Amino acid sequence: MKINQRELEFKILKCILTYDNALYMATEKMLDEHHFMSKEPGTDVAITGKLFMLCKEYAEQSGGYKITETVLESILLQKGTPTAWAAKFLNLFYQINDEEASLDELPHFIKLAKNRYVVKLQSEMIEQVADFVNDDRVEESVATITDYVSVMVDEQDDFQKDKVEFNMADAESFFFEEYDNRAANMDLFRGINCGLKQIDDKTFGFMPSQLVVFLAPSSGGKSVQLLNIADHAHRVCKKNVLYFSFEMSSWLCKLRHASLISEVEYSRLKGITITPQERDKVMASFKELQNGKYFEYMEAIEDPTPEFIEQKIREISATKGRPEFIVADYIGNMTTRATSKNAKHWEKNGDAAEGLFKIAKRYGITVLTAQQINRDSIKENRKRKEDGKSGAYYQDAASGDQRLMHLATYVIGMEPNKEEELCWYHPVKMRDAYFTPFAAKWNAEMNKVTELNDFQQAALNVIKTAD
Repeated sequence: MKINQRELEFKILKCILTYDNALYMATEKMLDEHHFMSKEPGTDVAITGKLFMLCKEYAEQSGGYKITETVLESILLQKGTPTAWAAKFLNLFYQINDEEASLDELPHFIKLAKNRYVVKLQSEMIEQVADFVNDDRVEESVATITDYVSVMVDEQDDFQKDKVEFNMADAESFFFEEYDNRAANMDLFRGINCGLKQIDDKTFGFMPSQLVVFLAPSSGGKSVQLLNIADHAHRVCKKNVLYFSFEMSSWLCKLRHASLISEVEYSRLKGITITPQERDKVMASFKELQNGKYFEYMEAIEDPTPEFIEQKIREISATKGRPEFIVADYIGNMTTRATSKNAKHWEKNGDAAEGLFKIAKRYGITVLTAQQINRDSIKENRKRKEDGKSGAYYQDAASGDQRLMHLATYVIGMEPNKEEELCWYHPVKMRDAYFTPFAAKWNAEMNKVTELNDFQQAALNVIKTAD
């Protein structure tokens, strides 16, 4: 039998007022006051939602205890609640106590409440859009739909579902059990390697739900770096890769990729001048890509938004399986469909960063992107370095607002030296790791990044220190 909205809210509150873990479960699943929609007659107030908030407030203040009748009376008195409304709260409390609900049913009740709120949003959206369409206000209509869809998608997620709690005072009972399990099964607990040992050894790979950012100056090799990591994720780590290009056509993406995997010069491929032998080499390299995992390019120059990325994730997941690694090349060209056209460039990038972060969390996918380093900041950093006041790279050198830095797990700076065909890597933000700056060999003609051996790296370190 279908439960009406008020009965549903009563059953949720019955669980919260009765069972120790119920409020924790509701909070973890992002239940909030707006999910309680049964209004008191003649008012716009959902007293069930108000009681839910009182339960949350009291639990936070008391260390997790549940509201009783005596406690509720005291809280209402302290808040100066009018007598008529205090009576409503107490009457509601009595009614809820007479309700029947099991803790095992609570996840279903919460999901039902969130779904019904989504239905309410759909009705509101249709009503607003109809008014815009009647007045030929297409842009406002699209913006409204985008805003509502974003909220509705968020309603379907439980962002805190992966939260884990443990007591380190009891570590002897679990620490080495997990430690030994990880030691015996290293590959099961590693993320996606980027192919640069100095970074991979410190991060243990880029993990699902992480946003990873590389910083480089204009024409500093951002796309080359992203391509090399994506290719490593596909060929070596055997992951499904979805690569979004926001500044290059699909043909140029194919040419760069062909050059990288075959080591045939990019200029020869682009100029359509390869020899029959080079053609065979490219064909053989393409066959090596057939490892049971896909590497899909998405040209997104016309719609450089997280919304486009999410749309394609859903489409490809339905036909080929969910992507495990996403590249957004690059965030400096991105915005969102909901961002105002009058927004500053950095505000658009900040909105896009939030969108990428949500995608990483929502789908449990590693998202890799890049951002340009502001040239004025580079000059200032250089001057400070010469004065012995700072390193060559730090967080305010990145273009755009600071949301990108706040949301990213790792931010890595790139310092290209085209004359010597080198690129130096600097830790800018490493949430749980740190690496010493190091260099890699860059071959621009092959679009290829190659690690240096220990001897070459040590020699370069000596030279850089001397400089």
